[in-house]
Amino acid sequence: MALKTSTLIIIISLSAVILTGTGISIWLGVTYTPPLVDTDHPDQDWEFMVTGNIVGDDFNISIKELLNMPQHEAEYEIKSDPAYTSTFKGVKISYLFDIIIDIAPSATTVTFVAWDGYSKLFPIVDILANDSNIIAHSIDGAFMENYPDDGNGYLRLIMPSYGSYDPNSEFCVKNVIEIRFA
Repeated sequence: MALKTSTLIIIISLSAVILTGTGISIWLGVTYTPPLVDTDHPDQDWEFMVTGNIVGDDFNISIKELLNMPQHEAEYEIKSDPAYTSTFKGVKISYLFDIIIDIAPSATTVTFVAWDGYSKLFPIVDILANDSNIIAHSIDGAFMENYPDDGNGYLRLIMPSYGSYDPNSEFCVKNVIEIRFA
């Protein structure tokens, strides 16, 4: 009987300590806010440009700002030679175009420009037609790397493949440094 009583006293005492600690934390407004994901990017000052037919002036978006936007992570197949599947993480194009960038009503196309001059033009309606299109900053849990010699751009446009005979690698622009509207 003495063992049951002492066990009960210990349980009650621990419960009171836990509840009191929780109550004090709530009363003081102390909450746990998880650290931002991916804030350890190797180049916190890096930016890409948004230019062209937008409302207002051209502007830059930093990698730090991009990392603080709602993130989307999914597995995508890149159909190239050879084809591969990886997990990409980034921001949905629909979020960028609807919330962040004020696209002029007369704009009909968007071009993603890579640091080496490669670019791919899309009708805006086509790129927004699939909510899985993202501007990715990470692949398989690691930040995308900058090319070491005169390279720039930590981002990659990722568009899913729609079928077995639908190569998408040419649409997945690597090392994006500019999003241009016309």
